[in-house]
Amino acid sequence: MYQDWVSLSIAVHDREAETRSVLSRLPAPAGQTVVAAVVRGIASTLGIASAPQPSPLSAAAEVDWCMEVICHGLSLPLSEHDTIRDCVNIYCEWLTALLPAPKLCVPDAVQQRPNHYSRRMLNHLQNLFVPRSDQSIDTINRQAVLCHRVLRTVQSLSNEPARLEPDTWSTLLLFLLTVNDSLLSPPTVKDDIGDQMYERVLGVLFEVWIQACCKCFPPPPLWKTFRESCLHWRHRPGLVDQWSAVMTALTARLLESMYGPGFPALAVSEEDAVPASMAPEAVAQTWYRMLHTIGNPVEISSAAAVSSTQQFLQYAISSEAVIEPHQHPCLSQLPAIFHRAVRAISLLVNAFLGVTEPPLNESTSSSGPPVRKESSVLSPSPGSGSGVTPPAQRRHTRSMGSGSAGKGSRASIIGGLGSRTASASSQSGPAPSQSTAGGVGGSSEHPAPPPPPSVTQPLQAHSPAAAAAAAPAPAAAAAAAAVSSAAAAAAGGSADSGAVSLAPGRAKCNSVLHLFGAWLFEAALVGTSAHSSAKHTQGQSKRASAAYLDSRKSSTSSQTPEPADLPATVTADKFERGRAEALGALCRIFCAKKTSEEILPSYLASFYLVLHEVLSDREGTEVSQNLAAILLNCSSLLQLDLDGVNCLLPALTDAVHHVIASPRPITVRDSDVSGAALRRASVRLLVSMLALPLHFQGLPVREPVPGDRPPVSFLQLRPRLVGLLVTGLQQEADPVNCQMMLGGLLMCVQDSALYEESCHGLHDISTAAAAAGSQHVTSDSARGLYVRAIYLVCHRLMTSWKAELNTSLAALELLAGLARVRLQHQDVVECKRAVKWLCDYICHQCSRPPPAHSKDLHSTIVAAFRCVSVWLLEHPYLLDDRDTLATLLEVVELGISGTKSQAKYGEPPVMKHDKQLKPASMRVKEAAEALLYVLMEQVDYFPCASGVWSLSSHLTEASLLHHCHPGGGPQHRKAALAQFKYFVTESLLIALLEQPLGNDEDPQPTVTCLMRGPSLRTAWMLQLRHLPRHKSGARLTSTSNPGRPLPMSEPATRHNITPAFFPDAVDRIPSCKADRSIPTLESLIQDQKSASEHNQMLHLMEQQMSRESVARRAVASRTASAGLNMDTECVPPPPSQEFQTARLFLSHFQLLDDWPTAGQDKQQQPSFRPGHQLVALDAQAPGFAADLDALDATTFRTCDTVHVYYVRSGQTNAASVLANGASLSSLDGPFSEFLLSLGWPVDVSIHPGWTGRPETSFNTAQHDSAGRSDRAPPDPPSYDGSRWALYWADALTEVAFVVPSSSVGPAAGPAAAPEAERKRRGGPEPPVLVVWLESFDDHLTFPSAELAGDASNANYIIFIHALQNKLYRIHLQGPSGKMTFASPLVEGLVVSRRSLGHLVRQTAINVCTRRRLENENSHPPHVRRKQKIQEMLMKYQMNMSQPEFYTMLFSADGSQC
Repeated sequence: MYQDWVSLSIAVHDREAETRSVLSRLPAPAGQTVVAAVVRGIASTLGIASAPQPSPLSAAAEVDWCMEVICHGLSLPLSEHDTIRDCVNIYCEWLTALLPAPKLCVPDAVQQRPNHYSRRMLNHLQNLFVPRSDQSIDTINRQAVLCHRVLRTVQSLSNEPARLEPDTWSTLLLFLLTVNDSLLSPPTVKDDIGDQMYERVLGVLFEVWIQACCKCFPPPPLWKTFRESCLHWRHRPGLVDQWSAVMTALTARLLESMYGPGFPALAVSEEDAVPASMAPEAVAQTWYRMLHTIGNPVEISSAAAVSSTQQFLQYAISSEAVIEPHQHPCLSQLPAIFHRAVRAISLLVNAFLGVTEPPLNESTSSSGPPVRKESSVLSPSPGSGSGVTPPAQRRHTRSMGSGSAGKGSRASIIGGLGSRTASASSQSGPAPSQSTAGGVGGSSEHPAPPPPPSVTQPLQAHSPAAAAAAAPAPAAAAAAAAVSSAAAAAAGGSADSGAVSLAPGRAKCNSVLHLFGAWLFEAALVGTSAHSSAKHTQGQSKRASAAYLDSRKSSTSSQTPEPADLPATVTADKFERGRAEALGALCRIFCAKKTSEEILPSYLASFYLVLHEVLSDREGTEVSQNLAAILLNCSSLLQLDLDGVNCLLPALTDAVHHVIASPRPITVRDSDVSGAALRRASVRLLVSMLALPLHFQGLPVREPVPGDRPPVSFLQLRPRLVGLLVTGLQQEADPVNCQMMLGGLLMCVQDSALYEESCHGLHDISTAAAAAGSQHVTSDSARGLYVRAIYLVCHRLMTSWKAELNTSLAALELLAGLARVRLQHQDVVECKRAVKWLCDYICHQCSRPPPAHSKDLHSTIVAAFRCVSVWLLEHPYLLDDRDTLATLLEVVELGISGTKSQAKYGEPPVMKHDKQLKPASMRVKEAAEALLYVLMEQVDYFPCASGVWSLSSHLTEASLLHHCHPGGGPQHRKAALAQFKYFVTESLLIALLEQPLGNDEDPQPTVTCLMRGPSLRTAWMLQLRHLPRHKSGARLTSTSNPGRPLPMSEPATRHNITPAFFPDAVDRIPSCKADRSIPTLESLIQDQKSASEHNQMLHLMEQQMSRESVARRAVASRTASAGLNMDTECVPPPPSQEFQTARLFLSHFQLLDDWPTAGQDKQQQPSFRPGHQLVALDAQAPGFAADLDALDATTFRTCDTVHVYYVRSGQTNAASVLANGASLSSLDGPFSEFLLSLGWPVDVSIHPGWTGRPETSFNTAQHDSAGRSDRAPPDPPSYDGSRWALYWADALTEVAFVVPSSSVGPAAGPAAAPEAERKRRGGPEPPVLVVWLESFDDHLTFPSAELAGDASNANYIIFIHALQNKLYRIHLQGPSGKMTFASPLVEGLVVSRRSLGHLVRQTAINVCTRRRLENENSHPPHVRRKQKIQEMLMKYQMNMSQPEFYTMLFSADGSQC
């Protein structure tokens, strides 16, 4: 970069001409006497000890002579401290001549030519910083105080407005370079002046250099000198620290000017930021030049390269303790310095990638640049020996220097860093002998990697106009993703709660690699055979892993071979932390690849070779920092469409196996990275591999470097991957890791089952397993996985996971998913075992002590009941087993009542009426009731004749009356309801219709019932029969008389005898006194009132006798006309044709028995009295019909909605996304296939189920064709919910999949319904979003807020991105809560095309189920139906007494008498 420019190193190292005074030629006592006499008088005018006075010097010659004296005074021994102090004070005061307001003591000659004299004073002040021979602590402290005074003055000149000419700026910078070289070039000696001052002098140098770049850009010779000088200071830890902080501040300004304010900004405090007046072009030039100031950072890993300077050589010659320069004790800090340098580059990489969080759990000062105490991708363990706290005296020196700074000066970009950040690790071992100043180093030219054509162009070319703020996303999982999320995930947080986020408008990978790739690739190979080959092979054909080093490799690394006798502190293994940092940065770069981005093949080849080299180098059971860095930062490596990345699959499998299959706790060598974090990254890699074997099948895997093992195919890796997944589940204790592996396991089983179903590939899988050496040939087949998964998950659910909410829910979701898997040969025994395990799990959870009962515990019990329901619905044959049925009923009883009737075998059972109901909670009781409803009404009956679209009958009051009156019927709903009688008993609403349906000619008592219970609506037609159907035909009716047998003899004569009530002679018997004891009627009539009553009675008797006479004559007339006489035989009456069937139905079903006693007349029907209370409802009341419709719309199943969006590449606004939903035919073909795999199309105008919109759902008007539309969907299809939607249902759940379009929009979903309506229907609020992405990076800018409105923060979003290999990448996004994302889809999972629809649908259902579990106010559907029936009972009950109720039953019209 500076080959054509002359270096000023000679001026830096040879200070004789500028710093030597004529007094130095005199004897030392004479010179000291002259200096003391001269400076004492001048110093008295400065105003330090007394009031300031004008300078006694007026002429220029006088000033020149005095400056010669002061120059010599600055070089005196520190024993003349007072004299040196006066010299320093004089020059510091005179240097104010450069300021707008010079001090009074400044001579006139100096004020007239301030720049000329200032340059001379700066040259003279170099003598102050030369190390003295007396290196005692007191001497060093005194010298340090004076040096701090000069440095503060220099800072004030650069920060405040001054009259500095370009030559003065050059002299000032050269002065600082010389000062730093004097103090820092010699090898470090503990507590010498260089060790005390290096942070301060470096801070001032970098700060003044930045100020010079802002005000007077340094010429190339100075930049070249700066770079060469820094190469001599690389053994000082402070150099890399200051360089890193300056690069951070410059990068912050560079990113702001390149990408705008929308790009994630680096956290740089205001006092440490680059001056705002610095032009963008100056920032760019300064950034690139400053980047290469320290040369190739990888050279720091070479002790020979760092020590190849004149100062080290001179020290080695003069010291008896050191044999070779590379054996100096101070070089033991090189591993820590190397790590800090690579760490600084890693931070710059993160900045250009837009990483909004540091890739580690670091402690960063809020006021300083983001340089942390333990800045490592893998923080060292406490005993690693690399401390960060400086010695006490060093801290004292820094605080002394910073504390005496001037109040008006702006804080240094770096100057304050010395007091805010920790220094390098303290040296170990005894302090070596004193160092002396040396000459020019042996290696002065270290060319940097050639710059790109333009410093800013590669990054600016890809900067969007307005970059959106970065959204949470699983970018290249940096180390922080593992460390910072471990605690949150253990508490139930998301697996990626600590993952980094990448900016949408980040730089391209090639651009970042152009800047940092050569250094990172070389640093990643430090200490390996590939690195040695790259360093020592010259002019020959090299292996590919070294080819990329040739064009950008520094000369030192290739010209300075490593000696064989290196000290143990600088051997290759000690630089592992720096290597790990470089590997992590490389992984983050490649994992930041955008969807349509192309990375140069040379970079890809180098990256694969580096990874293969590290992954193949594993020794022992401990995980190395390098392997940990790869796993922590490469978890998304297989999800990025990197060309040829599958060549790493065997090596990655070995690495993941090394972590997951370890029987002992995972530890990282010399690091405190948690084992759970490392295992989580390994699990994410594993779940991204699971779909590859069945997708590529027999395709061979070609590794970058052929190894000892034979080549394998993708399918041969499947047994190992599956076995690794099972092994991990057996040993894993972290909840998040367990959930991820459970999702991966269910995906494997589902994908295997679909694979075998589509191509009968069981033989192929088994053959591959045998070829791979598996002991169980079919262990990785669908059936083998099915059996292993059931046993493993049930066992761990009972032993280890029962106390952890999210893991238990994930395990239950997996078991429910396994129940839905269709296998060619179902294992009945395993299914029974699964149900038995689930029942035992429920019993165990319910039997836990009261302190353990909580909302989380009850949520797991509710989920277990639902899982049992799924198993019974999918495998109804389980009820044929007597033991299984008994176990199920016991569990239902336990959930409802809280105890079992027979706690132990052999004990007498407790009857129901003797038990006290104490369920674990109302939620558990409701879940047990739901299982009982499913057991009694849906198992082996679903789907019913109504189809999957509805569990209830399609018949309603209107349709039943239509059958009664085929030609017509009531036109109004209220008139139709008036012909039904409505009753409520407990939670059952009964509607009775006494009219025959018109399609049955059998004259039997018939009643039609519409029964609405907690589960569904059913229609029953009941007939009262006394004979079986085969005997109740027309020929055997009661009207046919078989006749009586003929008598055997003549009948006897019949005599007509009139019966007599009194004897004939009764009138002839004389009366006696007793007969007269009863008075006559006439004697009792004594007044007019009695006579009137007597006459009225006689009149009534005459009327009654007249009526009876007429009736007898009418009967005689009918008898005569019918031919009846005394000889006619009796026949039975014909059966009745008119019935009050409602009364008969209620009576026969014992619904009229439980009534109040006689003393409780005329009181309101107590709907809450124990027993079967029958309450009549008033169907004519206002609002009854609407409430009845609302009850019918409250189904037994949960209703969920999923909105599916297609996002074209680059679409960021809601309007463009919605426009895609209106033109599905123009979208990607796999997307249309995916839609049809979610559900089947339904016409919402006639669909009787859930459609995603309350106003069009549960339509029963067209019951004859409901849900079975004969009309095909339009071409092109449109599933926006206005006419067509996608629908899927089972006995427990209804799901509507809607593709919102610009004509309808997403507001038509449940989010637009009133809150009460949403609670009643139980649908999600807001709906689950499924987003198909053409470009994966668009998930960062997906307009969820515009599409979901106020509920955007509560949206669960499943992003799907189609990879080039026809697999699909899954990314999950949603609100953080106690319950994390549901399975089977987990973050980072890669799924196949055949199983995508199944897994997405199941995940959406599980997400909605978990949301309802988390909401305590969410009631199951059957409970909402119960509540609705009770509300109707309270609103419409008819308050009648018992006589009034029976009168209503006997009345023809059902009205109240």
